Amino acid sequence: MSFALPGCRSNFSLLWGTVFPEQLAAKAAEAGIEHLGLADDDNLYGAIDFYRACRDAGINPLIGTRLTTLMGDLHLIASNYEGYQNLCRLITQRQLEGAVSEDDLRKYFHHLFCLAPMGKPLKRLKDIFGRNLYLSLDGTESRSARDIVDKLNILPIANSTVSFMERKDYNLHRLMRAIDSGSLIGDLGDVPSDSSSAYFPDRKEMRRRYALFPEAVANGIIMAEKCHVVFPEHKNLLPAFTAYDGDNREHLRAKCLEGLRSQKGQAAGVYQARLNFELEVIARTGFTDYFLIVSGIIDHCRRTDIPVVGRGSAAGSLAAFSLGITQVDPIREGLYFERFLNEARSDPPDIDLDIDWRRRDDVLEHIYDRYGRDRTAMIATYTRFRARMAVREVAKAVGLPPDEINRFAKRLPYTNPSEITKAVKRMPRVTREGIDIDRYGSVLDAAARLDNFPRHLGIHPGGIVITPRPLTDYVPLERATKGLVVTQCDMYQAEKLGLIKIDVLGQRGLGVIVDCHRHVRKIKGDDFVVPDNDEKTYQLLQSGKTIGVFQIESPGLRALLRDLKPGELNDITLALALIRPGASDSGMKKVFLDRHHGEAETAYPHPRLEKILKETFGVFIYQEQVLLCAREIAGFNLPAADLLRRAITKARKETDYKNLRRRFTTGALKNGIPSETINKVFKLLRNFAGFGFCKAHAATYGYLAYQSAYFKTHYPARFMKAVLDNGGGYYPASVYIAEARRLGTTIASPDINDSEAKESLREDRLYVGLNRVRDLEQETIDQIIEKRPFVSFDDFLARVRLSAGETENLIKVGAFDSLQKNRPHLLWRLHLARVNGGSKATRESEASPRRSTPGDLFAGQLIIPTGKRLPPLPDLTSFEKFRYEKDILGFSATRHPLTMFPAYRIEPLAGMISRENHGRRIDLAAWRVNIKQIKTREKKEWMVFLTLEDLEDTFEVVLFPEIYKKYAELIRRYRFLQVSGEVNIDGDNVAVVASTLSPAPTGLSEQPYL
Repeated sequence: MSFALPGCRSNFSLLWGTVFPEQLAAKAAEAGIEHLGLADDDNLYGAIDFYRACRDAGINPLIGTRLTTLMGDLHLIASNYEGYQNLCRLITQRQLEGAVSEDDLRKYFHHLFCLAPMGKPLKRLKDIFGRNLYLSLDGTESRSARDIVDKLNILPIANSTVSFMERKDYNLHRLMRAIDSGSLIGDLGDVPSDSSSAYFPDRKEMRRRYALFPEAVANGIIMAEKCHVVFPEHKNLLPAFTAYDGDNREHLRAKCLEGLRSQKGQAAGVYQARLNFELEVIARTGFTDYFLIVSGIIDHCRRTDIPVVGRGSAAGSLAAFSLGITQVDPIREGLYFERFLNEARSDPPDIDLDIDWRRRDDVLEHIYDRYGRDRTAMIATYTRFRARMAVREVAKAVGLPPDEINRFAKRLPYTNPSEITKAVKRMPRVTREGIDIDRYGSVLDAAARLDNFPRHLGIHPGGIVITPRPLTDYVPLERATKGLVVTQCDMYQAEKLGLIKIDVLGQRGLGVIVDCHRHVRKIKGDDFVVPDNDEKTYQLLQSGKTIGVFQIESPGLRALLRDLKPGELNDITLALALIRPGASDSGMKKVFLDRHHGEAETAYPHPRLEKILKETFGVFIYQEQVLLCAREIAGFNLPAADLLRRAITKARKETDYKNLRRRFTTGALKNGIPSETINKVFKLLRNFAGFGFCKAHAATYGYLAYQSAYFKTHYPARFMKAVLDNGGGYYPASVYIAEARRLGTTIASPDINDSEAKESLREDRLYVGLNRVRDLEQETIDQIIEKRPFVSFDDFLARVRLSAGETENLIKVGAFDSLQKNRPHLLWRLHLARVNGGSKATRESEASPRRSTPGDLFAGQLIIPTGKRLPPLPDLTSFEKFRYEKDILGFSATRHPLTMFPAYRIEPLAGMISRENHGRRIDLAAWRVNIKQIKTREKKEWMVFLTLEDLEDTFEVVLFPEIYKKYAELIRRYRFLQVSGEVNIDGDNVAVVASTLSPAPTGLSEQPYL
């Protein structure tokens, strides 16, 4: 006898259900249930994964939802795909408009079954749904339900709620309800939740529950057998591009030819042949409209002066280059179109657009306006529980004090909840102090149960979808917390539905380049372009002094650049690919560098591969090299070779992988390659899976990195201002301030007469922006800029309305130094104003009200008493100024901290920490700017990379697990450190491996150690 269970909640009923959709399908298969329903609350988040899991398990999936309506909470189930579409429309109405009315149900009832519990307006619901209305019974009803069944002629249906797998999981359900409601788990009160019987029942349990209504079980089976939702195999769902009349393929060809001529002059020879080939493939695979849509976005950006650059594997397309989507010439850089798009691929190509981060919203607004707000939406993401979040939420639900929770959670490592207990035990003892595993054992165990559970909906950083028909024909929509409308599916589910994602990403590094371009064009004219192969730029790159430079400023990359000595764009591309974690973890980076430095002989797996692997010294680094290897060794064409690459580098069906390997072996044997060599080459390709990187993607970033480096080389002050203005980069602002100072730029504190809201540059003096002053409101900044110049402190206070706290912070960071250098004098005058001017200020402020802020003792009006002589006051010491600036600005503006320390010895550390000094023991003292904690590859123990700086450069110090355990608390407590260790080369990374550490003496009486 078949069996149906229509009413399961998954953990996509956020903070209610405790089971993944795939687990429900697996349990149903184990229990022999033929029809299984998913009914999450007002969403279809898990529907696609549930559908696929059920189909794979031979189970009929019942796609439904528990929908909140003005007629009560109703369980709706789609009978076919049209019914699924109506579910999408009703859920979207609920999420965007807040309520589903009776009229909405009458509009979208077609192909839906409605399972309504007692107490709902059954007569009106029957008028809407007719014979598709059922009385939903959960198995606890009495015989009184029989009267309703007979009176209204409504069929009863067995609809036991399932929110957890087994009875013992009831406490997890209660925990999640407590987290959701902010209640204590022991005092849920009126918080809605399920009973302890909401577990997955077997057949015997179902017969027991419905002994009074045996027909309800049978009706469930009858209804389920009428449900046959089949998701169409949609591919490449995109609207037709309608900007032109006629054949879009011809328009695309004409546009590409025009763009190619403007880029390369008369398009002939290899360029013409390549473009013809690409356009034929684009047409045959159905992506003509996709290219025109993306090209249209690019054209809009150009017309409206919005900086944009395409990246990713699209950089391998000459068509994309011709359309201005990408900036790298794929033929000159040896990039392959097949890595981006070929006829053997089943998934769509992916073009990522990097936009100046300040204009990204303008581009999104254009896309919404151009294609319609009912057909355009951002893609959602699911924010899932991680260890710290899970522990905080659980601890709060069990009633631990907030301060204790905060102290405890801050010490936990960043990991998955399921690994938290094990990870805590591996932490260094001194770091682990304060974490009582026994006391918090139950909290950690409960947190582990939330591993990977969705917590709430988020927004993909750039993904947007555009559809040919209203989006609700494919997926429900929802409003995210920021107000944007998003799909009720993530990027992976969207791909399964046939939706094509276009990434429109805000890029701060691009903003830096744009600001520098605009500045230089004011000097050199609008036709200025960054010159290729600038010698001084490559000298900067070879020195590794690339702090602030797009994508190549991390310690590892700076060391790698010093090793590689780049002399062309391809060398930067290579560095960006080599630095990826996989290449380092696999050991391939070390092999490459040893060969590059002549410390090991370059060898090729087979002579046929020399021309392919020559630039990488016989090592597979790029994904594109896999394609060429398969063609050269086994006779694959490039589309088939790309299938092999994908089978190696991504999770694919084992049968696909085995078939491709067999084909590779057969082809290689036909080419006369010995079996031993075939196995060796294929093993290399297999190992490649963990570290291969797309050369086309690296080339785009290499192109931008070169431009960024050019501006740092020739316009250092302007470049560093742009880095600070755009707020991106690898490091905190203090590092960029220090780098600007090293480049010869004088750094000035915020100044009420000279500073702008952001950093401002006057000749070679960089003024810190007013917006960096803590607690200074935008309204106050606007007043300062509007009403200046100011001739005195009193003049400023007479004309600017601000709070006492704002004034105090401005004084402490030196904003009035150009008017009155003695900061304690001004602070004392401010104190007198607080004592003597309060009542008068309050009266005056009533006539011209201004907002009152915390600490504003005068309701926004400061009164400075006159006629009182102030005692002579000594100025602040350099350390006091440093402390105020660090506290209020986040960094020391007027001096590097090391310049304050009489005990500091200036040494050329950057020269000491070099490849030539490998193995040399050194002692150094430097300022800590960053801590990066990672796990070792084999034993998974914690170790640390410290980024330290002196007055000349930054460098890395490595603390291996035993040393880290010993000094974990010290490195977090102190900023000025004394380090003894050994210069070490690990692949590209040149660092000091620490053996002992201590706080370095400052020589300051007020602060011996810092």
